[in-house]
Amino acid sequence: MPKTTRRKGKEKRAAPTPKPKVPDDEPAAPQSAPPPVIVDDKKWTTGDFTIVSSDDVRFRVDSMALFVASPIFREASEMTSGEKIVHLTDPDFETAVVVRTFLKFVIEFDLQPKARPFSESLIPVDVPPPVIFLACFMHKYDCHLELRRLQYVFEKEHRYDATYSRDRFILAALAKSISGCAGAIEDAGAKFLGVASNTNSGGNSYKDTAPLIPKNMSKAIKNTIPNEYLAALVKGWEKSGKDRSRSEWARQFRIHLKESQTAARTALPTKSA
Repeated sequence: MPKTTRRKGKEKRAAPTPKPKVPDDEPAAPQSAPPPVIVDDKKWTTGDFTIVSSDDVRFRVDSMALFVASPIFREASEMTSGEKIVHLTDPDFETAVVVRTFLKFVIEFDLQPKARPFSESLIPVDVPPPVIFLACFMHKYDCHLELRRLQYVFEKEHRYDATYSRDRFILAALAKSISGCAGAIEDAGAKFLGVASNTNSGGNSYKDTAPLIPKNMSKAIKNTIPNEYLAALVKGWEKSGKDRSRSEWARQFRIHLKESQTAARTALPTKSA
């Protein structure tokens, strides 16, 4: 047998193969986010139609009652062949709190004092209150009759409270009630009225603190008002003169809203004979 010779000293190991360098500007591979954990609402657990709120709460409801209130939900159901389910996405007015209040209102006809979204004392003035989020939800899903009913309940509760004139206007605008909008302007109340320094209006001019004045509204508040109603409110305020009396502002609001609605109808394409 041939002799084997051993090398003296420690055996040298081969150098490790260097890993290829990743350029600094090359983005890391995206990691897929885990699916959201959807929890069931404690009350709304049975029904043939499912609503998942934007904060991942599942509501199972009777479709018949829901579809009477909202043709949009009915159309969404007709477009699906399997499980009838709608996933909501808006982080403001499609949350579980809003959906829960909506279902109690349109299915159980319940808006008792404990359930009313009118508790707004701790909410900043530049943030839409709960009742406005509920109204925005109804407006998006074409719950016109329910929105009018909500407006009536809110009007009955806050008819002579000037603090809520802005919210009354928004509700009326979402419900397409021109008279309700004008009434909110006219009924701002004495709390936000005072004698203007350059007029003899006798306390009929608005103070700068009135929440209905457009410049006092935050962007979040303005985003809840339909565009044509917001534009008419702003133009009406600008055109109401130096006195800015309640009746004149309401009159100018009506004029500009009517003009914009007429222009919108004129711009619609006519059907060819």
